[in-house]
Amino acid sequence: MIKKFGIIGVCALALTTIISCEKDFNDIGSSIVTNTKFSTGTIELEVEVTPYSIDASTPTPFYKAVRADNIEFPNRTNWGDYWLGVYNNPNAKKIEASFISQVNLASIRTFTDKTYETTDVIEPPVLDEVILKIPLQATSGDKDADGKPQFTLDQVLGDQEQSFTVKVFASNTFLNKLDPTDPTKNNEYLSDVDYDEGTELSLVSTFTFKDAEKDTMFVFDRTLLSATPKTYKDTLKVANGTSITANPFKYIKLDKNFFQTNFIDKYDTADFGSQEEFARNILKGIIIEVTDNGNNGSAVPLTFSNANLSPSIDLLITSTVKNAGGEVIDTVPKNHSYPLLGLNSRIYKMTDAANPTPSNNFVIQGTAGSLAEVKILNDTKLAELKANNWLINDAQITFNVNQTISKDSAFVPQRLFLYQNFVNSGGQVEPAQLSDAHVEPASFNGNVVITEKVPEKYSFRITDYISNLLKGTENYTNDPLVLKVYNNPTDNPVTNGVLDTSVKSYNWNPRAVTLYDGNSANGAKKAILKISYSEKK
Repeated sequence: MIKKFGIIGVCALALTTIISCEKDFNDIGSSIVTNTKFSTGTIELEVEVTPYSIDASTPTPFYKAVRADNIEFPNRTNWGDYWLGVYNNPNAKKIEASFISQVNLASIRTFTDKTYETTDVIEPPVLDEVILKIPLQATSGDKDADGKPQFTLDQVLGDQEQSFTVKVFASNTFLNKLDPTDPTKNNEYLSDVDYDEGTELSLVSTFTFKDAEKDTMFVFDRTLLSATPKTYKDTLKVANGTSITANPFKYIKLDKNFFQTNFIDKYDTADFGSQEEFARNILKGIIIEVTDNGNNGSAVPLTFSNANLSPSIDLLITSTVKNAGGEVIDTVPKNHSYPLLGLNSRIYKMTDAANPTPSNNFVIQGTAGSLAEVKILNDTKLAELKANNWLINDAQITFNVNQTISKDSAFVPQRLFLYQNFVNSGGQVEPAQLSDAHVEPASFNGNVVITEKVPEKYSFRITDYISNLLKGTENYTNDPLVLKVYNNPTDNPVTNGVLDTSVKSYNWNPRAVTLYDGNSANGAKKAILKISYSEKK
């Protein structure tokens, strides 16, 4: 692995440099500008960029798809976004974003809360509706003239006017936390896994996010049992614990017959006695499958960060209580909500970009696994620079944005990430953090630079890596670097105070950006490595 320096090592290096340089200055009290022993300079070096996607056709990938599960994230706040819908950026891969999830038992599964006379009769409950409820991330605003809450959906990608298809299936695949082939290790699920779909649960599949910010309730009919059954209107809202009592949400109606037979009719059985029995005998999980209708569509991020925002299967039930004479004396409405919590995983179906990437350009995209290999120094140039015996003051690599294609800062990744495909002694590739990512995290950077709302460039300061590479420090190698979309928090080198030099394959950011490569035909826009140095005269 790449050798890392801590704070003490950096301070010691700085002190040694100051002492050694002091001997070479004629007059310590004079300005450094008057120094006649050292000179400074800057060189710019072209870099070689080779784009690639992580799939079965990649010659030597360390993974063939992005990792998509939440197995390593027991803390729900770190699960990241689960996108739902179709995102079709014509200059990047089209993404049909689906997911699979376990289903938790409802916390309340009673039909009535009161105690009635022994002569009273509680009729079998009526299952009025079953829906898959999908709360949306939104920012709340002022209420309108009628007192209704107003929202703006967060991070919608694509055309909300266009429809796409969403189907919901009972899953025949049970998500395992442990690897079935080696139970001592955690399992993992990649984004291109084909899961075994069971019974289709959805009734209507056409779906759109049009006007979704206004969807704050689901209106349905509840049934009153009497000599002549009657119905009345009721509403379902999503509470978020703030002064505004509902978040916008979308819903998909599900097959009542399936849930009557497999849920309501079995509530008193051992199958509902525990989460394990429920998952084994009733419902292993559900698959929400998105497909393109040819009209593209849009995609939104979902979150599983808390019970109010997590998707759920809601059984809307009405119980009727009659007295001995058959008169209705009570009607009890209930909502049995089964949250999609536990293990879950993202599913991404990719289609190649509609527009070809221009020559001497390349595309970086997150969920699609579009990366680029970056070679900054060949062996000849590395030997030449080592012979110069320079003191490296600064080293920065910059990738400029093709602003004709990627012209809106809202739709490009806000940060990219640079790491190294370190080749170990056995010839295996180990994706590893560059030392600058944790030695100098504040200056390592990778954030997009925006000028007048247009993305301009991404830069990385890799001074520590270049300095140690030229000094021949052990385990600092010239193996290729890799550029990808930054994924928070999985690309952070330090988590809870613990340093982890390995780079994981998670990515749940679908955004893309087109960049210029290192070809000289790109002129001032070409990717460049700039090194500032000092040397003895």
